[in-house]
Amino acid sequence: MTSRRHLIKAGIPLATTDCAEPANIPSEEALRAALETLVPCAPGAAVAVAAGDRTVVAAIGAAAPDGREMTAQTPVRLASLTKTFTAASILRLSETGRLSLDTPVADLIAPKLHRVLRGGGYDTGSITVRHLLMHAGGLADHAESPEYLSTILADPGHVWTRTEQVALMVELGAPLSSPGTDFAYSDTGYVLLGEVIERATRQPLGEAMRDLLRWVELGLPQMRWEGEPLSQGPATAHQWMDGIDTTSINGSIDTFGGGGMVASIEDAARLYAALVSGAIFDRLETLELMLSAPGHPAGSPYRMGLFRGEGESDRVFRHGGFWGLHAAVLPDRQVAIAAVGLDRAMAQDITQMVESLARTAQDGP
Repeated sequence: MTSRRHLIKAGIPLATTDCAEPANIPSEEALRAALETLVPCAPGAAVAVAAGDRTVVAAIGAAAPDGREMTAQTPVRLASLTKTFTAASILRLSETGRLSLDTPVADLIAPKLHRVLRGGGYDTGSITVRHLLMHAGGLADHAESPEYLSTILADPGHVWTRTEQVALMVELGAPLSSPGTDFAYSDTGYVLLGEVIERATRQPLGEAMRDLLRWVELGLPQMRWEGEPLSQGPATAHQWMDGIDTTSINGSIDTFGGGGMVASIEDAARLYAALVSGAIFDRLETLELMLSAPGHPAGSPYRMGLFRGEGESDRVFRHGGFWGLHAAVLPDRQVAIAAVGLDRAMAQDITQMVESLARTAQDGP
């Protein structure tokens, strides 16, 4: 059977419906005008809208203290936008038969991690991969703890391990709920999914995701994992928080699956567009599973690696990233939007801008 991916490579567009609905795609001038309304508008920001083989981008400001220009091709740490692609990687493993979503994590993680979790009261025999994908495993979130941020700022050069982060979560207290009953956003859950990917593929996480998500095949060779060398192209932008240049903070704080990807905003938008066009998964059903997440807790805003829009009929899915990033996808229109503000203080403005662009795209021409 000819796969959707092969049809796309042959130039035949595909959507998650029989025919993609037309969308309003803004001009570069319109995107730049949207960026220039951001307050503050420095040090820099970028936005990209990808639809089919067309990508429109704009950027303003500087990417570094030396005044280097910010562009849509400047790499940034994607932070939690990575979760969408960690989830997609797990689903690729599932659709190729290398993993079952209903397998308990006890069978898929290293014994050391298993002991840490069990010691904290977590029933690893009941928490499944599916639960972790939907943030429904009852796990707390090490990344949201004040202790984590204070430790990072006190020793920004510390090289974190996955086990340290899971142990920190355990120290926060007992499990939040029984597996599958409640939504509770947890970076730690996606740290465990990163472990699952590495053990299933026997590859470092960055290499595994590059292969599973077809970065090179999709024409995105500049995407890389935190810590991998930059082969060519612009240097990574400086990203700021509360007056702190976070470039000096070791990337291991967020590199085990909850975060870890480094890419330009243009390439991030193109990868999101590839996801909803069918160029990553072999079967349409896999994408629909990702977007519907059957069995998720009642009232949960999360699917698998994506938050849903305000209403099911919206068919808009989104995700944010800690360093002032936001992305949205409209699968029925095959449109993806990604944006970044290089100061975390811009996060709300960036989110509102992306959501406005998504509404405009949804309204159609």
